[in-house]
Amino acid sequence: MRLLLLLAASLVGLACAKPVKDDGPEKILDLRLEALEGSLLRGTLVNKGKKDIRLFTRSTILDPNPVRKVSILSPKDQPRFIGVRARVSHDNVSDESLILIKRNKPFNFIFDVAHTYDLSKGGAFDIIAEGIIPYAEKKSNDLTGQAAYRSNRLTVHVNGTTAHLAKRALEERATVERDCVGDRALIADTARQACAMVAIAAAQSALTGDANQFVRYFRTADPGIRGTVAARFFAVANECAGNSQHARIFCSDPARLCQSDYISVTLGNSITNCDLYWQFPTVSNTCHGVGQATTTIHEITHVDGVFNPPTDDYQGHYGWPALADLSPEQAIMNADNYGFYANSIYINVGC
Repeated sequence: MRLLLLLAASLVGLACAKPVKDDGPEKILDLRLEALEGSLLRGTLVNKGKKDIRLFTRSTILDPNPVRKVSILSPKDQPRFIGVRARVSHDNVSDESLILIKRNKPFNFIFDVAHTYDLSKGGAFDIIAEGIIPYAEKKSNDLTGQAAYRSNRLTVHVNGTTAHLAKRALEERATVERDCVGDRALIADTARQACAMVAIAAAQSALTGDANQFVRYFRTADPGIRGTVAARFFAVANECAGNSQHARIFCSDPARLCQSDYISVTLGNSITNCDLYWQFPTVSNTCHGVGQATTTIHEITHVDGVFNPPTDDYQGHYGWPALADLSPEQAIMNADNYGFYANSIYINVGC
């Protein structure tokens, strides 16, 4: 009851910033993919712009973690994504999250597709990489631009047995014990309670609330889509209330998934709250702010079994106002749309 009163009291006297969209990402990155051994790929990135830039690596193709980095162009039997989905912060980013890409100088990196997709059936797979990477100026940590890339189309031939071993190794990283103790246990429990209440309010608003506000985040007022969004929010509320047990939430990082500027990260059904998570309020009182409860909503929408299919993170459409550029079909599958819509319903000032 005390938490409910605190949440209700915080709705008073809040201001909301209007979204400001830029002119879109700059087409200054050239990316070429090359097949190495098995499912291992090498990427060569060239900055074709007029100046050196520092690319933000988190939750992009340059992330050392197995985030979604490529698309597999399969007309049927699309391989299941098995990698990591991370919520990251774009504010006051760390030097560790930035890589200097000099003008016209190739930058090489290597990654394994079998760490992000279940390729255990083996065979030939057509692959392409396309996305947007935020960047900072050479001597800055402020993300002031976005650089777009699109790679060549590549066919890779994968040994199913080898790919299965890679998948098993990734699954073992997610198999850790519950570790929330002390203050973090209390904070995590409060965040889950708030998650349940905020998700229920968002579900009810999705069904019967202001249509214009729904359109702002999900790009349509179609009753069927409003019903689907509401159903996902109700499922998240059910999970946060402890009535279903699909997700496992951890307060430390024994699987070593957290990177600088990660707020939280989901692998399989395991959600890890990184150190940055504990610096945010239970629920943000500002439009499109980050809070623990709405971060939990974001991550739980990723968990298989809560409401299928689970959501994704669309590269280049992370945060506000970038998520407003998605189509309705993409918006209902993008975790950030749920987190930010829920935040807007919570503060109730027409974000």
